[in-house]
Amino acid sequence: MIGLALTLALHVARAEDTPLAIDAIVDGKDTDLTLRVQLTGPPQHAFKLMPLAFDGVTVGATTQRDEPIGASLVRTVQVKLTPQPGRHVLDKVCAGFEDGSGAPVCAEPIYLDVGTKPDRKAMKDIVDPSAISRVSNTLVAVAVGTFLGVLALLYAGRALWRRRPAPRVVEVASEPAHIVAWRSWEAIRDDRSLSDFDRAFALSEIFRTYAEAALAFPARAYSTSETLDHLESLTALPRTNLPRAKRLLRATDRVKYAEVPPDERFFAELEDDLRGFIDATKPVSMSEAKRP
Repeated sequence: MIGLALTLALHVARAEDTPLAIDAIVDGKDTDLTLRVQLTGPPQHAFKLMPLAFDGVTVGATTQRDEPIGASLVRTVQVKLTPQPGRHVLDKVCAGFEDGSGAPVCAEPIYLDVGTKPDRKAMKDIVDPSAISRVSNTLVAVAVGTFLGVLALLYAGRALWRRRPAPRVVEVASEPAHIVAWRSWEAIRDDRSLSDFDRAFALSEIFRTYAEAALAFPARAYSTSETLDHLESLTALPRTNLPRAKRLLRATDRVKYAEVPPDERFFAELEDDLRGFIDATKPVSMSEAKRP
């Protein structure tokens, strides 16, 4: 796969025999937690989150939201959790088809520490400071003398440096974010050695990097849902850019779960989405601003 770094904060598990995926993450603090589970599957087959039960953790209210993304249906389920103090393992967060077909998919276990204190027995090998031998007076004198000598050299060097002519400052303008984004996509688009999934993955990352630079928010660290929520909160952003952003962010899912392999028209439409989003958010040049 291409050399693009991606920080993932989600636990992901997928079954090989069914086009169903599950992501799980816990948000919150102390005893007020929310388990957020994202299910991605084919809309023509009903699927659901299996009942949840954890030792020492009370499962509370549940909310659900469905979003059609390309050829898939994305279902986000949020569950309130109230854990007792101690160490807990949230396992068996699974989903499956309602008709019982296919094998269920499960997220990796999530480990929680609520109100626990460090085990001081594990710190028995830490040496008490009083057991450390003192530095001799001779070493202290040598260290002080060395320090003063270095300080004198720095002072003399500073005096000589101030006598030299001031250097000529040459400003180097960095390339705007929209130029970098478009150039990166052109390189990926024309690389026929990449698979459709690799190109879709790269396009999503290029979009995240541009959005972070142009709109000043950590798009590369945000999840897809968090990024879309942030974009929706920007009142100055034209509403037509929200579906563009959603298609770009979900490009990899659309490739992975497409019944028919995507053709060049698929990427041409995504390229139009990228171009439209950039045109709506890039800085306006002086020549463009003077146009009637």
